[in-house]
Amino acid sequence: MAGIFLNLVLAFVPLGIMEGIKKPRPSPNAISVTLVAGGRNNTNKGSDPLTGGNVPHVAVWDIAGQRIGQWNPHHDQKMGEDSIGPDIIIDPKTKKNSNVDPYYILLSNSGTDAVCLASITIASAAVSTSFYGDTGYKCGQSWYLSGKPVGSNYETPRCVWLDGDGTNKINANAISFHISDFAPSTDMITQYNDNQDTLCKSTPRFSFWSHLDPDSEIPIFDPPLEYVPDSSTGGPGADKDPSRVIDKTPFDKSVKTYKGQASYKRSLKSSRHRARAQSSNPDPTHLIITNHPGHDIRDVCEHPNSVGWDVVSTVDNIYCDMETRQLYPVCVAGTRDACFDMTTKTIRAPAGKRDISVSNKQYATSDEWGPYGVN
Repeated sequence: MAGIFLNLVLAFVPLGIMEGIKKPRPSPNAISVTLVAGGRNNTNKGSDPLTGGNVPHVAVWDIAGQRIGQWNPHHDQKMGEDSIGPDIIIDPKTKKNSNVDPYYILLSNSGTDAVCLASITIASAAVSTSFYGDTGYKCGQSWYLSGKPVGSNYETPRCVWLDGDGTNKINANAISFHISDFAPSTDMITQYNDNQDTLCKSTPRFSFWSHLDPDSEIPIFDPPLEYVPDSSTGGPGADKDPSRVIDKTPFDKSVKTYKGQASYKRSLKSSRHRARAQSSNPDPTHLIITNHPGHDIRDVCEHPNSVGWDVVSTVDNIYCDMETRQLYPVCVAGTRDACFDMTTKTIRAPAGKRDISVSNKQYATSDEWGPYGVN
């Protein structure tokens, strides 16, 4: 089971999904969807910041845009921090379209408890692939670091936020994507690297939405896409006509219900209006301590779309106050500038000076992530 993983420099690496999360399908035609929240590795101790939240509604369509089925969570159903979501099974065995394959998917959070998803895995008789949060990160969706290891190399893709009410500056309640375009393909990876618009400005391929209802339709490629054979696998590779996949007219990503061409707008409405004037830190009294070498604290601190908790890296010895977006080094012997004290978990003012700009915040809880692959 593999997907396309996106790292900081837009290099895509095929990865296997975590062992042990594949769920059985009740019939040969059933489609299973596995959600993994961001957060910590379950072998580490911590107080579990709430990257878990409301389980989104899930709908899938076939290649022609006909809805195969939809799964709806129970009222206010939640998935916890560091957890795999509930059994999401869409079984078309009682439908007329019982033999169709899933090509498109929509996940929509209609609740008010935000969830941050690190991976989404879709499996059927014909499909077995995963979407990782780094795609949403690169295309402008609200995101945060994840401590959840994926694959044998213990990579930690970022998680992307879905929230029904847009609190804490979260800019999406829903995402949709073309499932087959996230299967590993050397030539598609190269295309995404060379022309990011074929990923981020191709709404039927991938999009995040600010208000899209669970029962809405989504854009599709009509007619279906054509691909050239992949140079490595011989299967579908890069787009036969890359220019065809890029939006010719921007979509209105703020609509509640998509109704086909009527949802096109001459200019794209920003979804920022849904984000309330709140801090992008959901809990200033909670601290993330990460031991993972792949976590870029400077990036999460300075990125305009990051949403999450104050964080300190024991690898790079750098701390970020997410409320002020201020970086501080970790205090070591001889440090005279303002720095973060790992013992007291406070920001220490410069030696011999009273610095009124230094925060005096205190942490009530903390959570430690990584390292992974070590018992």
